[in-house]
Amino acid sequence: MCKSILRPRLLSFAVLSLVVLATIGFAFGSQNNPSTGAGNTRDEYVVVKPDFGGEGYDQFYPQTLVVEQGDQVNIVIRNTDSKGFSLIIENVTTITIQPGLAAVNGTEPVDTRVPIFTASAAGIFRFYAVGHTEMNGQLVILPSDWSDYIPAPTDRRFVLLSIADFAGDGYDKFLPETLVVNQGDNVSLAVRNLDTAPHGFAMAAYGIDVAVNPAQELPNGTVTPSMTEVPTFTASSPGIFQFLCSVPCGPGHEEMVGIMVVLPKAGIGYTPDAITSYNYLVVKPDFAGEGYDNFLPGTIFANQGDLVYISVRNTDSIPHGLTLVGFNVNNETIAPATENDDETIPANTYFSPFFANRPGIYEFLCTIPCGPGHGWMIGYLVVLPRLSGELTPVTAVSEKVSFDRTLLVSFSLLIVGFVAGLVVTTQFGIKEKWER
Repeated sequence: MCKSILRPRLLSFAVLSLVVLATIGFAFGSQNNPSTGAGNTRDEYVVVKPDFGGEGYDQFYPQTLVVEQGDQVNIVIRNTDSKGFSLIIENVTTITIQPGLAAVNGTEPVDTRVPIFTASAAGIFRFYAVGHTEMNGQLVILPSDWSDYIPAPTDRRFVLLSIADFAGDGYDKFLPETLVVNQGDNVSLAVRNLDTAPHGFAMAAYGIDVAVNPAQELPNGTVTPSMTEVPTFTASSPGIFQFLCSVPCGPGHEEMVGIMVVLPKAGIGYTPDAITSYNYLVVKPDFAGEGYDNFLPGTIFANQGDLVYISVRNTDSIPHGLTLVGFNVNNETIAPATENDDETIPANTYFSPFFANRPGIYEFLCTIPCGPGHGWMIGYLVVLPRLSGELTPVTAVSEKVSFDRTLLVSFSLLIVGFVAGLVVTTQFGIKEKWER
């Protein structure tokens, strides 16, 4: 008699406990999923900046957009220039971009929405202004199945801007900070220096180190940028390679860096060593006009297994927030810059490192309301997959923290499942005893 009552209790307890544990565990585990995946809608915001490179040299920002094959892509172009133009997105469309509107204090930005399209073919596609090919960027469509990705070698040309004091306190910058090519591409680079001080351009992985000529300051106070060519090379090895300024140029010299991403062809077994990846973001207030702030760069890359550090240099006098979906960076506060005798002193905020443990495209965004363009203040972490081989993790303190957190959550889930199962099976047992 006792056994007949106990068995249903134990069976119900076990089943219910497992259901509760599985449900909550799945919900917790799903936090590490990418913010988007193939077939989802991707919202991209691009700003047109007039005379960004000097002497009427306009530019897009960001210059690198990354989506996955199969995504629905929704691009908005925000023109802060008084001139309109035709925009070509290779393999996608040609569209007229409306000019900004004349206003009392300058130009009022105007948004043009590109018709939503499907990122159907994997590859690297340019977008550029007709008649101004130097005003260009890249739409990178990562393949949904890397085993089919065998692009033909292509000649690629980039012009980097070297901008003085872009991040405040003498912190100079290269823009764009992210270049993407395919393995086997022939790459030519030039550096357009807007700074009257000399710089250098070095990329150790490809044996490049050239002196960048300074800009020329004229008697009327204007600056004529210089142009320095970098020897052409073939991107023979896949991976993420850093380039940097090789001439000491001030307090932010070590942060004057960027990356060239060489996407691997199918069949090579891409198995990069796990490394420590340092990423420097800048918050630029009113970058897109009318209070539209922005993160720069808008896209950062890591390999699966890398230990990722992010620091943010805020040149804005108000605080911002940072959330990186899927990596336990949740509504962290970015300290504001301080005002001192009409001078803005930027603030640096450093975040705890994390492992890029899953490939995908993850969104980071500002989570503290900061003005009318708050919704535009987004960027992406792109984690490239290992195509074969075992993952070799980087050892760090954060690994133990993550492990301890996992134990704590597992124990908590066990208690929840036990209590829930006990309550329900007790009720079941009372009901059975009453009916008997």
